[in-house]
Amino acid sequence: MQYVFGPARGELPEGAIRLLPQQHGVTLADENSPVSFQFFEVNGASAAPVCFEGRINGVVWEDDLARYCQVGDLYPMDLAARPGVQCRQLYEVFERVLEAHGFVFTDCIRTWLYPSNVLDWYDTLNEVRTRFYEERGVFDRIVPASTGIGAGNTRGAAIVGSLLAVKPKGPGLTLHRHSSPLQCSAEDYGSSFSRAVEVRHPEFRELYVSGTASIEPGGLTIHVGDIERQIQLSLDVMEAILKKQQFSWADVSRSIAYFKHKNEHLPVFQKIARERALPDFSMVCFQADICRPDLLFEIEADAIAVS
Repeated sequence: MQYVFGPARGELPEGAIRLLPQQHGVTLADENSPVSFQFFEVNGASAAPVCFEGRINGVVWEDDLARYCQVGDLYPMDLAARPGVQCRQLYEVFERVLEAHGFVFTDCIRTWLYPSNVLDWYDTLNEVRTRFYEERGVFDRIVPASTGIGAGNTRGAAIVGSLLAVKPKGPGLTLHRHSSPLQCSAEDYGSSFSRAVEVRHPEFRELYVSGTASIEPGGLTIHVGDIERQIQLSLDVMEAILKKQQFSWADVSRSIAYFKHKNEHLPVFQKIARERALPDFSMVCFQADICRPDLLFEIEADAIAVS
């Protein structure tokens, strides 16, 4: 399975998840930048492709402890519907894909949502998601970690999405929802996602940290207009989440950094990363709208460590 990040031109590989920096009908400034890829490989477990509408969208696999499903490039069925309706349809598509492979939606532990024109309807997205979670009993289980980033797509859908689901076979594998030491719960300001979700195997632990931005403990944006301080706070928050669960930056296996103005602000991030001596890890830097107009930067990360 692979994620592809790049301009909305040319053919993409079969099974690629299309996260393209094209918003508001205008291709962004880095149109001519190289396409970036992130690959996921499963070894030593039985695996099979996940198909939807005749396309390969991901993979389902299992080991002795659990069944897993990672799938993406899913989209609503009616691309002419209002954004809120399309968002509801996307969650229903999530559910259909999971059920077709023996999962239920409450097995979902991580989502990635890419709404077009996110600043125009993010409140609606939150309302639709919360209502769907209430109907499915998600708040009684593990509320998925999530990223919600404004990005266009090749179909002109109001939103596309990806997910990861884990279905334990017994007590040998456990799932845990974690808070952020430096922030309030996202639910306090109407956004239904966990700051992080951990999967504990007997031999190792995986941590999935949601998109993290410059939001203070009361839920308000802080350091408005100051990209350096927004990046510093976002990294502080990410580091605090990692450390609280006994992870470090060296354990990060995959990350995406989202910039509202990539060409201008990527050098700022690179300078800060050097100053903080962040280790090299798999990261894609992607230009996109963050979910609030005053946010300039967001970062997500996965980490893995030996138990």
